[in-house]
Amino acid sequence: MTSNSEMNDKIFLTTNSSKPAVVVVIEKESQLESYILAQSTLACYCKIYGYKLIQIVMDKSPEMQKLCPQKHIWFQRICVPMRILQLNPEIEYLFFFDADIGVINPKHRLEDYLNPKYDLSFYERVFNYDIMTGSFIIKNTKFAIKFIQDWMELEKSIFYYEQTLLNLYYPNDPRKEKCEKIWTSSDNKTLEGHTRFVGCARSIMDDTMEFDKIIIYPKGSHKAWVRDIWLTQSEWAPRDFMFHDIEDFKISNDPIQLKRDPRYFPNPFISDAVFHSSLCSAEKGLDCWKYNSTLIKTDKIIDKKIEKKAKEVRKKYLEYIQTL
Repeated sequence: MTSNSEMNDKIFLTTNSSKPAVVVVIEKESQLESYILAQSTLACYCKIYGYKLIQIVMDKSPEMQKLCPQKHIWFQRICVPMRILQLNPEIEYLFFFDADIGVINPKHRLEDYLNPKYDLSFYERVFNYDIMTGSFIIKNTKFAIKFIQDWMELEKSIFYYEQTLLNLYYPNDPRKEKCEKIWTSSDNKTLEGHTRFVGCARSIMDDTMEFDKIIIYPKGSHKAWVRDIWLTQSEWAPRDFMFHDIEDFKISNDPIQLKRDPRYFPNPFISDAVFHSSLCSAEKGLDCWKYNSTLIKTDKIIDKKIEKKAKEVRKKYLEYIQTL
């Protein structure tokens, strides 16, 4: 991984504006060891294709701490890409990634997921009602910057992206108050409390996924660039690009553990897959991705599994909003 001094310097350097920039935010240096696989694949991928990779470790970046003084890492991580765009106006597009996102199929290019019609691109998570905020695409526009600034203001009240959309596109909807009461009256730190609030907020949006300058790609969309690795227990298909939730301690080859706890998953790579910077050349860098071939499936098989899960979640969502 890039040294922290280089990380900080990169904030202020010009970059190739013809290619998207890539930003990763990590709260503490001590957390880096959890993301070695994810970050090594991402760094190798960026080097192969010449993408600018900016990795920020907040507790080792006093400059960024001043620029993003938010108390919670959830809000620092959305502040950081905004500040980088403000400091580097020549960057046209920026991909933000959580540190646990890595590249499973490097044959895809970031440019394939850009749509000039939208200033902000998001996607739905498959396993719940969430709009994924661990990765999104920002076009360097006044609208996108203002949206993120409004989003950061929610640190003072409600922790979720959906509320920003409600404030922007549904400012006078009477149902907003009901959703806010759900948030304040429930244990919002639990998955159940979070799910109830998000479900309420999404019901106000009434399945709207496209706004004038914002797109939210639905569950299973082929335009989404990331999905959770454990959804298919590390199985993937050529259409897949990136995996989320790649934390090194969750990788296991123990069949009992894999069956007992869905958080764990088999390593999609074989043991001699090495993503060292010296190997990540434009000519032969793709050879670093050495796979466990038993986990490679067809697009049809993976799509079917994702679709099944999406339908289950949709059913639960429709049942829930009937109770509101």
